Amino acid sequence: MAVGCKPDLLPSTNLKDSGENRALVDFMLKYKGAIENRDADALMTLVSKDYFEDNGNMLQEDDYGYDGLREKLVSRFEHIKSSRLDLFIQNAQEIDEKVYVDYRYQLRSLITLPAGESWVSHTDVNRLTLRKKGDDYRDGFEVVSGL
Repeated sequence: MAVGCKPDLLPSTNLKDSGENRALVDFMLKYKGAIENRDADALMTLVSKDYFEDNGNMLQEDDYGYDGLREKLVSRFEHIKSSRLDLFIQNAQEIDEKVYVDYRYQLRSLITLPAGESWVSHTDVNRLTLRKKGDDYRDGFEVVSGL
């Protein structure tokens, strides 16, 4: 009977345990914390000044950059009283100068509506596009699209 060894994976990920992957998970935990704390300023410290979002379509009217992202975050966080974000990182791949992080998430939020408060839940898969801040992963990452 053959017994195979599973590679050591980081918790809540499909990523092998390595220095670069640990740095990536640490970055994603900062992202998670900023979302759960509804802290637009903390989230914006993780975002590149040249952030750009096209929402995956050809319509230019829904595109926005760094300043537009800040406005959207502040507006959304105003109506949220509490949030819980669960992440599972499925894959991370470096291509050229970018790191693509595919993750599954469940976001549960207590939102304030004109009719009162209500819990909402959203589960999906997303891709964040990151860039290393320097030549090495130890310099950190910044989000260039995908929020």
